Amino acid sequence: ALGVFNLGILMYSLWLCYVTRTLPSEFNESKWITASVISIFQIMILGIPVMVIVRDNPSSNYCVRVCVFFLMSMSTMLFIYAPKFAKMHIAKESEANASNLTEAERITQRVLASQTHGISETARSSAPIETNQEDMPIDEENSIKRAN
Repeated sequence: ALGVFNLGILMYSLWLCYVTRTLPSEFNESKWITASVISIFQIMILGIPVMVIVRDNPSSNYCVRVCVFFLMSMSTMLFIYAPKFAKMHIAKESEANASNLTEAERITQRVLASQTHGISETARSSAPIETNQEDMPIDEENSIKRAN
């Protein structure tokens, strides 16, 4: 009876994840909850037959039950908290990297980003370079005179 109740709750959670999958939110976790529920299903599919096989040996039965519960709990925790942890640390690293960039590195990143996205960011964001014609050498003879 407890297994049927557990299975019913898992199916209900999958249905809720399906219903809320398109909600636009930074905290929309339906993808990770679905992965967690599927992981629990997989552990149950593998763990229940093994528990049936070792039910006569108390120490083996205890070990298998502990391992099954540990795997269920750990997979749920990892699927729920690992993406948040990674997102938090990636955001901190990108903020730290952005504050330490020189202007040349920022321009290089814009150029690389425009090449990967097919948009010319440098053409949009950088001002045209103005040159003074008087300062530019016309030929070698004039450039040598200006250098002296």
